[in-house]
Amino acid sequence: MSIDIEAEIRTKASNLAQQIREAAASSHNEAEFRTKVTRFIDEIAVKLKLPIYLREEYTLLDGRADAVYNRLVLEYKSPGVLRESNSYKVNKDAIEQAKGYIRGLVRRERHKPERLAGVVLDGHYFVFVRSREGVWQEDQPVRVESSSTEHFLKLLA
Repeated sequence: MSIDIEAEIRTKASNLAQQIREAAASSHNEAEFRTKVTRFIDEIAVKLKLPIYLREEYTLLDGRADAVYNRLVLEYKSPGVLRESNSYKVNKDAIEQAKGYIRGLVRRERHKPERLAGVVLDGHYFVFVRSREGVWQEDQPVRVESSSTEHFLKLLA
């Protein structure tokens, strides 16, 4: 990733974080939240000239991923359902969904698992998921704020 893109991402992350939080606050369900955030991501991708390829409700062997951007699986959840720790069942289930979709992409598109990432988002928290050398890394939830949104945007880029 070029330094210019990183700098642009840094400047846009705070505003996107605010938009995501506002979308969560004003949405009544996952579908409404997903529609709003997809629009924000599209807008920021155009501004940053990010070459993203979106596949919505992408059918895989293990189900249907909400959104796949290039090599990033984005699993939306209804606003406010994720908790502050992955010890909660709702988080564990969402993480397992994201991991299943990543495995499905590996099989369908023949990617190496290390080249893919998963993100679970409910508007309050991001949960980042990756496979490294055959071991799953499940980050603890991080609040949607400038630094976590910057990390999310870097995964998109």
